[in-house]
Amino acid sequence: MDDSYTMPDNQFRPRSIPLFVLLAIGFWPVSLCFAELNVSGIDSDLAAAVVEQSPLNGAACDAPNWWVEKQLDKTQVIAGQLLETQGFYQSSFEHQQSTEKDCWQAQLKIIPGTQAIYRSVLLDGIDTLQFNSDQLATFVPQTGSGFTHASYEDIKSNVISQAHAMGYLDAHWQTNKVTVQIPREDAETSVSEQTTADVALLLSPGPRYRFGSLEHHIDNIDPDFLAKFYDMRPGDPFTRQALDEAYQNLMSTGYLGALAITPQYDQASEHVVPVLVEGAPARKRTYEIGAGYATDSGPRTRGEVRWRRINDRGDRARLTAMLANKESVLSGEYRRADEDDPRNRWLSLGASYEFDEPDTYKREKTAITATQSLRREDKWLRTHVVQYSSEVWRIADTDGDTQLLSIGQGWQRSLGEGRGRLASGRSLNLIWRAAAKAAGSDIDVLQMQAAYKTIYTLSPKWRLLGRVHMGINVVDDLDLLPPDLRFFAGGDNSVRGYDLDTLGDIRVVNGESVVIGGKRIIDGSIELDRAIRKDWSAALFVDAGSAFNNAPDLAIGAGVGARWYSPLGPIRIDIAHGFDGLNPGWRLHISFGAEL
Repeated sequence: MDDSYTMPDNQFRPRSIPLFVLLAIGFWPVSLCFAELNVSGIDSDLAAAVVEQSPLNGAACDAPNWWVEKQLDKTQVIAGQLLETQGFYQSSFEHQQSTEKDCWQAQLKIIPGTQAIYRSVLLDGIDTLQFNSDQLATFVPQTGSGFTHASYEDIKSNVISQAHAMGYLDAHWQTNKVTVQIPREDAETSVSEQTTADVALLLSPGPRYRFGSLEHHIDNIDPDFLAKFYDMRPGDPFTRQALDEAYQNLMSTGYLGALAITPQYDQASEHVVPVLVEGAPARKRTYEIGAGYATDSGPRTRGEVRWRRINDRGDRARLTAMLANKESVLSGEYRRADEDDPRNRWLSLGASYEFDEPDTYKREKTAITATQSLRREDKWLRTHVVQYSSEVWRIADTDGDTQLLSIGQGWQRSLGEGRGRLASGRSLNLIWRAAAKAAGSDIDVLQMQAAYKTIYTLSPKWRLLGRVHMGINVVDDLDLLPPDLRFFAGGDNSVRGYDLDTLGDIRVVNGESVVIGGKRIIDGSIELDRAIRKDWSAALFVDAGSAFNNAPDLAIGAGVGARWYSPLGPIRIDIAHGFDGLNPGWRLHISFGAEL
């Protein structure tokens, strides 16, 4: 606390100096002097506050000495009051003044002494607010920590805010007292004789309010349908969390372009608060078109039409087309929400055409898919899938035309903290899929996959990211599997340093080694990431993986990368070197998508 702050007299800050004055200075000896108050011995921000509130702030240069002396005394009082707000109750002061070239100069040295400490903090009447220990620790100071009036006010304001958020709208402090004990000046210095503060707070929460009527003012959407997307109901306890969740759930539907949920406190009666839900429907149909680039598929164009709301039940649809050199997709989907629980249950019917031609195979697939989805209370998303597909394909010297009627199930859970560059998080995805000749398919097969990702923060700038993926096909012969079911490794989202789907078992065809994939796969990565500036980070990574039939032969890739956390999501640019496989070397990888 040795910083100082100096206040120059505002009357001697000319905006500009005329040229003739500069010329005169060049020929005439002139000595300039400014009035100033210098405060030292305390933190520079606090010293600046003392100067700002001092009656000497802006005083004339020719102010008489007796007046300056009097204002210095007043400044000491102001400084003492400011120091007390920071817990310094035994401050002492030394000041002096002088006159130089008819302009006053003043110095105020402050010895703040020892800051008061919290000896006890007694909080009563807060049991109904359901604070946990971690929440209390964020704003209730530990005994022995430095006392400030701001921290004391934080205790009061945080408790009242929580009370209001939980519906105790009449909550007030029945007792709010802080007792500061200052030892005698002649007492010997010891821990027990330090200035201490004892806080005693007693909250009177009052009655808990409840939700009253919910009035909707949104055109063209059935209010009963919208009410299924939130949990607050007339008669339920009033909470800020219920209001926030209702807003988030309604906006996430995509049905609304604007929304306001307003508790009408001025109309509250008998501890019941009516709520007004106002908004405007979003445009029913949207169009998107764009172009991009991914190293796995090259340049691409994409277009999409979305119907956000087709009817009063909230049915929606989309039509998507993507065209690239090695990959093209045309797909459509119709989605209907469950009538009783549209927020968490829905049924989708889709049709798609896919064309893929990477270096290792060629395929065309058409499919019709029905998917039932359920979002559970434990945050798992469970899906049941039935699909009919027809796939014409070629891998190495094997041609196929495979018809499948398959069923499957997926379990997915993702927990992430923050937006953009996630501070931490993890995700788990479990999938199984089966087809049988007895049900009309050309082959008997059972496929199971598991994928896990995690993000761990090492420090404010450093993160560790990990990923692992495993899969297995239970089938008699690899040659029976179409590319859609075979496993391949390599590419932007697999083992970097290798082209897409170029890692797997190898077969020699006409004297040339060709990758044919495998029944099984294991691949993963570990990445060290450092933030380097806003919305940008750099990374070092090592990937490894293998698609195989019997025993894995891991291929290794390593490299460096940059991450841009754009408004649309993270964009990753990586340069990686592959050390194994048929064509080891350097590869550039550009990819887009969520971190989890």
